[in-house]
Amino acid sequence: MLNCPKCGLTNRPYEVACAECAAPLQELAAAEGRRREWDALPARLREEQERAYDQMREGTERHLQWLRRNRAAHAVLGSTLNLHGRALLAAGRHAESEPVLARALEIQASLGAEHRAAAEATRVLLAQCQAKLAAAAPL
Repeated sequence: MLNCPKCGLTNRPYEVACAECAAPLQELAAAEGRRREWDALPARLREEQERAYDQMREGTERHLQWLRRNRAAHAVLGSTLNLHGRALLAAGRHAESEPVLARALEIQASLGAEHRAAAEATRVLLAQCQAKLAAAAPL
């Protein structure tokens, strides 16, 4: 499977560019090699895999449509989780803050370039939280 680094779509292993956003996925030579491997699969297995990719693509497309429609609410949720994670971190509740900050980062990163600074700030907080958890872990 090839997951697009830009939009997250799961692409077929032989695609050169993302079917959703056209971001480059791999070099042409690598794609051609994977296409030969794909074509060598038994027909039944290949058809089954094609259906699975189609289902994943449809699910990703529905999710991207939802994100476009609910972008503002998603941004507010990411910011709210970030603030909650910060409060937990400030209170020394590192184990509780880690999953909250991780989810905030996931949401902020999914919102694209205009939220990159917020995602980076959350990434730094999450790293601090994980470092404190590692330091506090019993040997």
